[in-house]
Amino acid sequence: MEKIEKRLFLDELDTLCNFVIYAVTSANSSFYSGSDYLWYSLQNIVTYTADISKILWGSNQSESDRRKEFRKELHIADNSAIRNKHFRNHFEHIDERLKKFSKVKPNLIVNKNISDSDNAIVVNGKPFIFKDQYTLRSLDLKRMQFVIFGDSYDLQRIVPEVNNLSKRIKELKLQCQFG
Repeated sequence: MEKIEKRLFLDELDTLCNFVIYAVTSANSSFYSGSDYLWYSLQNIVTYTADISKILWGSNQSESDRRKEFRKELHIADNSAIRNKHFRNHFEHIDERLKKFSKVKPNLIVNKNISDSDNAIVVNGKPFIFKDQYTLRSLDLKRMQFVIFGDSYDLQRIVPEVNNLSKRIKELKLQCQFG
């Protein structure tokens, strides 16, 4: 990777990591606020982390291969939680997901639900599982997972990885500036 490209990537990664950290801070301060601010913040965590993934792995295998050394410098493993771009697609294709979701029977929809997974809600005499097909949006506080359309996004893995990446980026930016 050429020096200018590396510098641009580092600058953008620095910005995106900051955006994730801001979103985590705002999510933490908006629990139980009764507004959409929590969901806004969680969606931003997902979206900005996916953008980090795009820079680190690219959009195809050849880009991923070319950025392998860059990831190595940043101490990012290929099995990093940051790599998962799948979750972001729920938001990028929200119209398609909602259309599919509207066809689920029965039409029991859980949306914007904050729960402790060990204290399940009972629906029709049975425990309701938040990761199942009826969950539009939910936050599992016990496991710190953001659930949408039945998929779980593990905030407990993502946030520390982004924090570590942010520190490493700042170190590399200094090396690029003075090295």
